[in-house]
Amino acid sequence: MATRPLSTTPFATWLNSELKRQELSVRGLAKRMASRNGFTGHELSQEVERHRRNLSRYRYDGIIPTEQNRVLVAEALGVSKDEMPSDDEDEEAASPLTADDFVSMLADFLREKKMQRAEGAVA
Repeated sequence: MATRPLSTTPFATWLNSELKRQELSVRGLAKRMASRNGFTGHELSQEVERHRRNLSRYRYDGIIPTEQNRVLVAEALGVSKDEMPSDDEDEEAASPLTADDFVSMLADFLREKKMQRAEGAVA
């Protein structure tokens, strides 16, 4: 089975290298993160799964973690938050949508909707 390509955001690149350096799996890191919350039993397994999904989103989908999640990942890995890429680096890599891009996309969407309504009225 083919694997998904890893994201190239600075955070994802750093996370992947840190997992490799520590010889740690995503599930192993998720367990560390979940155990910090004091959950046990079924709640713990649900929390592990939630963290595993989030870590996968960071690694594969290029999702940028919140500040709180960045701190949680750093603590679970036993590294200083200063060692991970800054939020600014991640935001630059994500190339956010500009206002002009948004206005253009919205205009295209509205034009398409208007055409669809006109076609519906004719049909």
